[in-house]
Amino acid sequence: MLFHQNEENCIIISSKMNIEEFLDIVIEENLFKAKFFSSKEKLRFNLENLYRGIDLREKRILDIGGGYGLHSFYAGCKGANEVICLEPALEGSDSLVIEKFHTLQSRLGLDQVKLQTKTFQEFDNGGKQFDLVLSHYSINHFDQEACITLRNNKESQKIYAKISTKLNSILKPGGLIIVCDCSSRNFFAWLGLKNPFAPTITWYLHHPPEIWINLLKNAGFSNPIIEWTTFGEFKKFGRFLLGYKSISYFLNSHFCFRMNKA
Repeated sequence: MLFHQNEENCIIISSKMNIEEFLDIVIEENLFKAKFFSSKEKLRFNLENLYRGIDLREKRILDIGGGYGLHSFYAGCKGANEVICLEPALEGSDSLVIEKFHTLQSRLGLDQVKLQTKTFQEFDNGGKQFDLVLSHYSINHFDQEACITLRNNKESQKIYAKISTKLNSILKPGGLIIVCDCSSRNFFAWLGLKNPFAPTITWYLHHPPEIWINLLKNAGFSNPIIEWTTFGEFKKFGRFLLGYKSISYFLNSHFCFRMNKA
């Protein structure tokens, strides 16, 4: 168990789990698979790489479009005080995502990780501010229609400008936002072919990181740091060998960037 104090100086008891147990449970529940090599080691690398250099202890985190809570529960395991996973409750297969979250919640016992079935626009932070906001392959789904026409439609730009302003307002001064997605600038997308490395990507719903960075800069974020992510199976070797914009263009064009609230 992990003991910490909230802003009102009240003692709170929250759960903390060994990372090895966490990884084993995720694999046992069939929630993560690798195409090559070890699923567990790829999962470990992906999570460690995403939060690389960030001390999650006693932090308040918002995971937008967090799905079944993989990144949320990992943050809880690493000592975060409070993690809110936003995942809209939808019909059909998406409802299974909610079921998976509750399965993990039951097995992991991380009570400080909470699920809210709301969109980011519906989310009310109740005056709380977060240390970290994560948008892991979700920023293009905040408003899909606006996202499609974002580059040349002023109304769409206003919608995402409002979203960016809200992102800024819920972060503490100096707080961090992490955005991961894939760029529409891709060799296979340019040819109009299915990408063998990312066959399910709908390219018209994505934008280069510079589009998102400029929106966030206008909303008061600064210091963008971009990393072009690669296949987790190859871990650090892959990051150093393949983690370049020019190479990613011929692979899956996945990126992550970080920015701070000014």
